[in-house]
Amino acid sequence: MNLEKLIPFFADSPVSQAFDDVMQELQIKSRPKGPDATVFVRTPDEKLGLEFAANVSFREDRTMPAKSDGAYLLAGFDIYAGAPHELPFGLSWDMDIAKVRTVLGESRKAKNRNATFFHYGLRVTCRFEEDALSTLKSIGVTVIDIHAQELYKL
Repeated sequence: MNLEKLIPFFADSPVSQAFDDVMQELQIKSRPKGPDATVFVRTPDEKLGLEFAANVSFREDRTMPAKSDGAYLLAGFDIYAGAPHELPFGLSWDMDIAKVRTVLGESRKAKNRNATFFHYGLRVTCRFEEDALSTLKSIGVTVIDIHAQELYKL
């Protein structure tokens, strides 16, 4: 599955039938619940994790308007090397930092094996195996929060 399919569901709740269908396609059986402000659900192989924020928290902390009154809204996802899914934005696991920059543009921050980009109104964090930033190990795509908006002057 191309993970760009998840992006239209940012700020939405899995109570939406279309979103629930995508979660089923990913074989994610659990749905966010409980008292926590942030809940993660993962695919059975744990190579993809979806981050959900409690509705109230999402509305206070995120820059995208909520699309649902559901209890939890999709705030982001993390994909790990070896996952059987097509990466978003034309990224691939064999990219080093230079190749990632040709796809996502200049990084706003690159240190400690991480590079942060802002692409199509989302925060994209590429994590690398080593300091040389040559081997991707995971990618996080999230709705921009108010702290990043202030820090990066977005």
